[in-house]
Amino acid sequence: MNRTISAAALFAGAVVFGSAHVHAEKADKTQMVELAADVFGEFEDKGGGRRTATLEGNVVITQGTIRVGADQAVISQENGGYRLGEATGKPVTFRQKRDDGKGYNEGVADRVEFDEKKNEIHFISNVRFKLGDGVELAGEYITYNSETEAYSAANALPGKGKAKNGQQVVAKLPPPRQAESTPPAAKKNDK
Repeated sequence: MNRTISAAALFAGAVVFGSAHVHAEKADKTQMVELAADVFGEFEDKGGGRRTATLEGNVVITQGTIRVGADQAVISQENGGYRLGEATGKPVTFRQKRDDGKGYNEGVADRVEFDEKKNEIHFISNVRFKLGDGVELAGEYITYNSETEAYSAANALPGKGKAKNGQQVVAKLPPPRQAESTPPAAKKNDK
């Protein structure tokens, strides 16, 4: 059974994953959130003002142009309204339209975590990420900060030691864009 739950009723859980992209579609934050899954657990009080719900099977979280697909997601709301989340799958997919008109930011990972209070989104394990401007990243750990619009990539989680199998992070960068210029007019030889 596939159930769809409105964010108005559930405190807009999908923002958990979406607001941290470089040049992300800013209007997404103001859109309704939809959570869908084969099984949608009730929000449970975990003490200390924290409420958590688990979504399982064919999880799809959308808000505006943001779309997250996963096998499972756990969404929490902390005291004070900040949201935390974790989605897992083989893989978790992420897609969001860019505000600058340069396409979409898209990524896949085994796990995606979001901390709204810190404005961070983390892509963990077997990560492939492509920015709409042509930059492609691959590694074990990629993080974004929505306030600074910075991203970084590593092949090991922070504080977890050496890179997986000695591999390196791979980044593919498009060539610089050449400014369009008109070639100077050919000089005529007036002899």
